[in-house]
Amino acid sequence: MIKRKSVTQLKVYDKNIKKRRLEKPEKQNKHAVSATLNHERDATSTSTSFDSLPNEILLAIFRKLPIASRLAVEMVSSRWKQLILDQGWNKFYYFDDDFFMEAKKDVIFRKSKHGKNFLQNHVLPHDKEKWRISNEELQTLFRRTAPNLRCINLWGIEVDSSICKLFSQRPYLETNLGRTSKVFQFPNLKSLYLPGIHLNSENLEILARAFPRLELILLSMLGEDSANGLTVLLKKLCHLRDFIIEGCFDCFFDYQFQCLPGSLRRIQVDDVISLPQLISKAIDQCPQLECFIHQYGASELGFWNLKEFLALNV
Repeated sequence: MIKRKSVTQLKVYDKNIKKRRLEKPEKQNKHAVSATLNHERDATSTSTSFDSLPNEILLAIFRKLPIASRLAVEMVSSRWKQLILDQGWNKFYYFDDDFFMEAKKDVIFRKSKHGKNFLQNHVLPHDKEKWRISNEELQTLFRRTAPNLRCINLWGIEVDSSICKLFSQRPYLETNLGRTSKVFQFPNLKSLYLPGIHLNSENLEILARAFPRLELILLSMLGEDSANGLTVLLKKLCHLRDFIIEGCFDCFFDYQFQCLPGSLRRIQVDDVISLPQLISKAIDQCPQLECFIHQYGASELGFWNLKEFLALNV
C-alpha cells in the first residue's frame, strides 16, 4: 500500500524546490566567474608556453612576420630582441615591395593598431600600390639585413637619390636629423634596381665603389650630369651580366659609351640612347653578349647599322 505524503511534507518539498530555483542564477554566475578565471589562466599559460618555445621554432615564426611586426618583436623582451637581431634577419635576401604587400594582405596585422599606423605612414595617398619609406627606416632595415641581401628592388617604393648615401664607403654619414650613422656593407648583393631615381655622377661613383661585384643593375633618369659617373661605373663593374637603362632624359642621347664590361650577356636600353655607337662598342667589347633589347623599336637603325647589329650574333 502506497503511503501518501502529508500536507506538511508537501509544503516542505515545495519550499526546497523554490529555494533551488532561487539559488540557480547565483550558481550560474559562479560558474561564469570560474570559467573566466580559467580562461585567463589558460591565456597566461599559453603566453608562458609560447615564450618557452625553443629558439628554432620562435625564429621560424618571426621570419614569417611582415617587416613592421618583425621590428616590433624586438621590443617584447630582451631574449626575443637578441634572438631576432642575431638570426631573425639572416634569411632576408630580397628587399622589394612584396614585404609591404604581405603586410597589407595580412588581415590580423592590418586590423591591429600597429598595422594601421604602419600602412597609414607608408602607403602613398595618391597611389595605393606604391609605398614610401624614409632613409631613417631604410637605415634600420639595412642595419639588420645588409650582410645577407642579394637583391634591392625599388620598384613600387618611393625613394630619391639620397639613398646612395647609405651605400657610401665612408665610415659614417650625416643623416637628415644631424646625427651620424654607420654605413652598411652589402657583400652578397648581386642585383640593384633603381627605377625613377635621378642619379648624377657622384651617385653613380658611389654605386661603383660600393658594389663592384654586381651582376645586374637597372638605371633610369640619367642626364648630362650622369655621363662621367656612368663611365666610371661601367669600368668598375667587371662582373656585370645584365645592364638596363630606361627613361633617360633627352640630353643623354649624345652620351658616348667609352667601355662596356666584357662579362655582359644582356643589354636593354630605350630610344634615348645612341644605338649605333652602343652596338659598335658591344661588338668590340662584349664577346659573351646573348641578348640585346631596344625598347620602343629601332627606327634609327639604317641598313648598315642593321648589318652591324646582326654581327652581334645575339
